[in-house]
Amino acid sequence: MTPEVETTCKEILAEIRSISFSTPSSVNELFFSAERLRGHLAYLGGPKLDAEQIYHQKVLYHVEDGDSVAKAQARSKAGDEYKTWKKIEMVCAQAESQILLLKKFKEDLAIEFNTT
Repeated sequence: MTPEVETTCKEILAEIRSISFSTPSSVNELFFSAERLRGHLAYLGGPKLDAEQIYHQKVLYHVEDGDSVAKAQARSKAGDEYKTWKKIEMVCAQAESQILLLKKFKEDLAIEFNTT
């Protein structure tokens, strides 16, 4: 994993940890948080696909060397490319879940704001 990708993953996780759903936040704060997460996700799309492609290329390489598909996948999963791909994929999934939570929480805040 390149230092830039690792930094972006850390920034995403820090953004997720920074929002507390137990204390009221402004709608603007939630919007900007979701926008920061979307920006980071946009950046991670390329490295995520690159890491996945390298993993699949290794699987094909092992199959061409005579391994079964299951053995080739197992050997390829032991490499850093698979680990990088899965780490990026997990961070992206957490960010997407956070954005959905922010959207839900924003609606609740708007209702509460309109009733007070």
